[in-house]
Amino acid sequence: MKHLKKIILASFMIMSLSTSAFAASGFEFIFNVPFGLNINLLPQYHMYTTQEAKDKIYYYSGNKVGFDIGASAQIGYMWQVTDNFGISLLGELGYSFDSFNANFDTAKVENPNDITGQIDAPEGTQKLGSASFYTHNLKIGILPKFNIKAFSIGIGLGIIVPMAITQNWKDEAAKTLFKDASTKFMSSVGFYGKLTFDYSIFFTEKIAMNIGLYTGVDAIGSINTTINNTSLNQGAHSEAPLLSYDIGLQLGFRFGPKAFN
Repeated sequence: MKHLKKIILASFMIMSLSTSAFAASGFEFIFNVPFGLNINLLPQYHMYTTQEAKDKIYYYSGNKVGFDIGASAQIGYMWQVTDNFGISLLGELGYSFDSFNANFDTAKVENPNDITGQIDAPEGTQKLGSASFYTHNLKIGILPKFNIKAFSIGIGLGIIVPMAITQNWKDEAAKTLFKDASTKFMSSVGFYGKLTFDYSIFFTEKIAMNIGLYTGVDAIGSINTTINNTSLNQGAHSEAPLLSYDIGLQLGFRFGPKAFN
């Protein structure tokens, strides 16, 4: 009987601590609008006459800066672990508009006999000038988040589904070359990873405005362009990889419990 009383007392103590620790746990919803800059990490553009061609012209654009903007909804649950500390697990669904900028005036050609693999392209190789690539993407992922008082740190991972792309060439000759070109994504799915840092300004116990930063990588994949407006009998193709480093600000609305009292 004595041991039974101890067991019952210990059970009540554990239940009491558990109830206190998870009192602020609950459903969490965040709507974010991120906007910022991106840096092209794979600054090259391949041009070749056929898919089987051995000699390809490589245009090197440099690590140019573009921009991105989007919107995302994050839905999940927050568990308060201790006072002033909670862990959230959120699913994420979002849209992003990304701009990749480049300048294709430096050309090289693949050389299998050269140990470096690159030599200057022949004289007379057309310079393409500067261009911008605009992509519309769907993002689906998860975002575990660590909440420390009003601050939170998130680690996001997921897939990118590219939906559409447009190209804007500044040089008149390049505009003519790409006038009737058709572009497609070589992969239907890419991936992204990011870190987020947010501060929540609470207006009520469960409603807050988020102000934060994000940084990460978007790997959309490569695009393939078939150039129909060309003097080459076989037509021509071009490929451009789209991989960027992103950094920027995000503003959001948050509905969910505080991680602090």
